[in-house]
Amino acid sequence: MENCLIFKLKKISDKYRLNEKILITPDFNTGRQILQTLSRSGPGWINFKTATVQSLAFEIASEKLLGASIEKISSIESNFIVDGIFTRLAEEGRLAYFEKHIINTGIISAITDIIIELKMSGVSPEGIKEDNFIDPKKGEDIKLIFSRYEDTIKEKRLADTADMIVAACKILEVSSAQDSSIKYIVLSRYANTPLEKEFIKSISGNDLIIIGEEEVCGLDTPKNRWEEKASKNRIDPVSNIERSGWLFDIDNAPVPLDDNTISLFSGAAYRNELYELLGRITAEKIPLDKVEIIYTNSDPYLLSLYNICKKLELPASFSEGLPGDTSPPGMALKGFILWINDDFLEVHLRKLLKYSLIKTPKGTGPSLAHALRTSKIGWGRERYSLVLNKEIAALKDKIKAGGGEKYKWKLDIIKALNDITGRLLEIIPRTDNNGKVDFSKLCSACLQFLSDFITAKDEDGASYQSNLKQRLEVLAGITESEAALEEATDKLLEVISRLPYKTSGPRPGHLYISNLSTGGRSGRDNTYIVGMDNHKFPGTQTQDPVLLDEERQRIDAGIRLSKDRLKEKLYDFTSMLASLKGRVTVSYSRYDVADDRQMFPSSVYLQVYRLKKGSSSIDYQKLLTGPAGPSGAGPAKVIDGTGWWVEKLTGSGSIKDGRQSIFNIYPLLRQGDKAIRQRSGSELTVYDGYINPEGTELDPRKNSKLVLSCSAIETYAGNPFSFFLEYILKARRPEEISRDRLIWLDPAQRGSLLHEVFQLFIRTIKDTAVRPGKAEQGKIINKILNGVLNKYTEEVPVPGPAVYSHEVEVLRRDLEVFLDVNSKLAEPHLLEFEFGYGDKAPIRIYIGADSYIHIKGKVDRVDLDSDGNYHVWDYKTGSAWAYEKNGYIAGGRQVQHILYAKAVEATTGTVAKCGYMLPTEKGISSGKGTIFERDPQQEDRWQPALNTIMDLMAGGLFIISDEENPPYLEDTDIYGTVELKKSIKNKINNSGSELLSKWKSLKEYK
Repeated sequence: MENCLIFKLKKISDKYRLNEKILITPDFNTGRQILQTLSRSGPGWINFKTATVQSLAFEIASEKLLGASIEKISSIESNFIVDGIFTRLAEEGRLAYFEKHIINTGIISAITDIIIELKMSGVSPEGIKEDNFIDPKKGEDIKLIFSRYEDTIKEKRLADTADMIVAACKILEVSSAQDSSIKYIVLSRYANTPLEKEFIKSISGNDLIIIGEEEVCGLDTPKNRWEEKASKNRIDPVSNIERSGWLFDIDNAPVPLDDNTISLFSGAAYRNELYELLGRITAEKIPLDKVEIIYTNSDPYLLSLYNICKKLELPASFSEGLPGDTSPPGMALKGFILWINDDFLEVHLRKLLKYSLIKTPKGTGPSLAHALRTSKIGWGRERYSLVLNKEIAALKDKIKAGGGEKYKWKLDIIKALNDITGRLLEIIPRTDNNGKVDFSKLCSACLQFLSDFITAKDEDGASYQSNLKQRLEVLAGITESEAALEEATDKLLEVISRLPYKTSGPRPGHLYISNLSTGGRSGRDNTYIVGMDNHKFPGTQTQDPVLLDEERQRIDAGIRLSKDRLKEKLYDFTSMLASLKGRVTVSYSRYDVADDRQMFPSSVYLQVYRLKKGSSSIDYQKLLTGPAGPSGAGPAKVIDGTGWWVEKLTGSGSIKDGRQSIFNIYPLLRQGDKAIRQRSGSELTVYDGYINPEGTELDPRKNSKLVLSCSAIETYAGNPFSFFLEYILKARRPEEISRDRLIWLDPAQRGSLLHEVFQLFIRTIKDTAVRPGKAEQGKIINKILNGVLNKYTEEVPVPGPAVYSHEVEVLRRDLEVFLDVNSKLAEPHLLEFEFGYGDKAPIRIYIGADSYIHIKGKVDRVDLDSDGNYHVWDYKTGSAWAYEKNGYIAGGRQVQHILYAKAVEATTGTVAKCGYMLPTEKGISSGKGTIFERDPQQEDRWQPALNTIMDLMAGGLFIISDEENPPYLEDTDIYGTVELKKSIKNKINNSGSELLSKWKSLKEYK
C-alpha cells in the first residue's frame, strides 16, 4: 500500500493537472525522491517541480541582489566572519564575557549558529536586551558580535540566507506579478523557522497546500510545523510497519499483525552490526537498489559504511555525501595545509608525492617521495632549496667524474623535486615575527594549489574541487585579518571536511545510504535503521551552552528550546517510520571499541520492540533476553573472504584447521608458520639466530676477509642479532631525520659535532711554538664551534631558536670541561689515526690461543708523554655510567680501548695508557670522572673474552640477547614479540649447548 503522502500528491496532481505545482522540501534530493516515488506509483504527472525556501527566495531576490552587487554566502562564510569579529573585539578588549584562545572553533561555531537562529526567528540585534541574560555581560557580548556581524556583511555587500528571505519578502509585499495559478505545497513533517513560514505564506498568497502525512499518535506536533487544514483520514494498517504511527501510543495501537515487516537485531560492535546487516541482504538476495540504510549518527556509521562498501566493491550513493577530506582534491589540499602548519615537515609532502595526489612528471611520484625521504631535509621552509641545490651540485660533479647513468637518473629526480617544492613554496605566504599569517593570502595559496597542482580524476572529484574553489574565493574576499598559523590552518581544514563530497540521491543498482533528516523518501522496499543505541539516538536533553533556555524564552517565545529539539527528534523519527512501506529492520551496537564502553539499546529501540509485540509493559530486561536482545539473530552471512573462511572452518559445528589449504596457496606462509613454531619450541634453531655454519666462513680468526671494527665487536657482545643485521646482512633503515620540538641534535649528532670541534682545536694548537693560554684557547675553540655549528644547521634542521640557544649554551660549557681535561694530558701526537679503511690496510691483532683477528678503526687521539710512551684515548660524549673505575672489558662491550692500543703498538710504539675520555658536563655529572684509564697489558682480562666472542661468531650464534633491555635494540618491530624474547631466554637457561654456555660465560668477563 502506498503511503499517505503519495496518495495525497496523486489527488493534487489530478485536481491541478495543468497548474504549475511547486513542492517545497528541505533539499532538492528529498523532493526528487518524492516525485520519483510518485512516478512509480501510478499514472504520470505533469507540471510538478521541487524547490527549497532558499532557492525560491534567491530566485525572487536575485535580480535585486545582483543589481546591487551583493553576494550570497553560506554558513561556512558566516562562521568565518563571526570568527574575525570575535578576534578583533577580543584584541581590542571589548569582550566582557567571552575569552579569546588560540583555537576557538567550538565557541565561534556556537555563536554563529545562535546568530543565524536569531535571524531566522526574526530577531535583530536591537531585539536583544542585556537583562534577558543570566549574566548581562554575556548579553552585551552577543549583542555586540551580532551587531558587528550585520554591519560587516552590509559593508562587504554580502547576504546570508536570512537576508535573502527578508529581501524576497519585501519584494513580494509590493509585487503584483505573482502568478496565482502556481500551487505551493509544503509537508507537515518538515520544520520551518518563523522567517521561512512568513516567506512561504507571502509567496503562496495564503493559498498554501499543506500535506499531513501518516498520523503520529501520543506525541504533540512540534510548534515549528505546519498544521494540515483538512481532517486526517486514518487508514487501517495492513502490516506491522503501518502501525508505526502509534510508536508512542502502543496501548491504543491496532493489534500486531503476524508478518516480518519489523525486525530488530544487535551487533557486537559497529562493524559487526553493519556486516550483519549486509549479511542479511546477501542471504535474502535482495537487490541493492531495493535497500535504504539510514544511520542515526554519521560518526562512526558514514565512513564505516563507505569503507566497507569500498572494500566489498558494493556500489552505494550517499544522501549526505562524505566528508570532503575523503575526496582526492580534499586529501591533497589537507596534506598541503598540514605541510604548511607543521613547519614544512617533509613527511606530509612525501605522502602527496607517494600517492600521486599532486601533479608530477609521469610515473615519478614514488621516486620523488623516496628522494624526499632520504634527502635529510626534515623540515623548515628554507631547507628545501638549500639541501636540494647542494645535492644537484654534488650529482653534477659525480656525473662529470664519470659516475654513470644512475647519477643522471637521480639528478633528474632531484631537479624535478626541487622544481615542485620551489613552486609550492613560492605561493605560500610567510608568517610574521609573531607567527601570524594573512588569512586571505593563505586562501589564495590554497586556490592556486588546487589550480596548478591538482587534476580531478572523475566527475565527483571535479565537482568537489569546483565547490571548494568557490568557497575559498569567497573566503579570500571576505577575510582580511591575520591569524596564528595553527588557527588559520585549522579553519581551512574544517572547510575542507565540512564541504560534502559525492552527495547523491538513490541510483539504480546502488545501495542508498541516508541520515534521519533525509531518510525514508526513496520508496525502497527494505529499510535498515542503524545506530539505535542509548548514546546515538535520541540523545540527551542538553541546553545550548551559550544561549540557555531561560534566555531564549526571554528573547523570543518562538526560538526553539532544548526540550523542543528532543521532542522534534522523537516526532520526526515516528513520522518517518510511519511513512515507510515494505520491511524495516532496526539495529544497534552493543560495544564501542573506540571508547571502550558497553552500550545498550535506546528507549526508541525498546519502543519499536514493544510496537512489534503489541505490549507497552515490556521492559529492558525482557528486551535484552528476547530475540531482539544482545544475541542478535540472522541468517548465515558470507559477504567477503573472511566470512567465507569462517563458514568453511566452522560449517560442521567444529572448528577445522585450514592452515594446510592456506600454505598450499601461499608457500611462504608455511615457512613463516614453521619459524613461529620453532622459535616457540625448546630447541635453539636457525629461526632463533643459530645458523650452525659449515666451515670457517664466519670465524674472523680463520677468515681474513672478515675485518671487524671495535663497534661491531661491541655490538655483537651486546646483542648478536643486531650484529647479524648490520654487519652480515648490511640491513639498515632508510636514513631520515626525525623531529623533536624540544631537541635539535640527537646524541649521535651531538657526539659527532663535539668530536669534530675537539679534533679541529687540537690540530690548531698542536704545532704552535708556544701553547696558548687558557683564555686564548677558549676563544680559539669557540670560534671553531661557531664554524661547525654553521655546517650542522645546514645538515640538521633546527626546531626553534630557543632550543638552539639552549643547546649551544650547553655545548660551550662542554668545551670548558674539555679544555680543563685537555690541560692535564700529554702532548697530542696523532689525531684520527685510521686503519683498515680505503687504501689503508687493516691491522692484525694477536688475541691469545695462537689466534689473530683483523681490525679496522679510527683512533680519536694518540698522545706522547715525556718518557716516549704513547697514550691512546677515545672521546665519549655521553654519560659516564657505563664506564666503571674498576671495569675493563664489560662482557665484551668495551673492547675499543684495548684493540686501539694494540693497533697503535703494532704501528707506532709502546702504549702505556689507554681508555676513554668524557670531556663534557654529562661525563662529570655522575661523579664518576671524565677519564677512564685502562692498562693495555692485561692480556688475561681481554684475550679470553675476545676468543669467546670469536667462538660464538664462528659457531653461527646470532640470537637476540636474553637480557631484559639489551643494547642496540632500537627496532622492536624487527626483533620480535616479548613472548619470543622470553622463549630465547628459556632456551639459554635450560639448554646444555656448549655454544649457549659460552654465551652465558661472556657476561662474566668484567
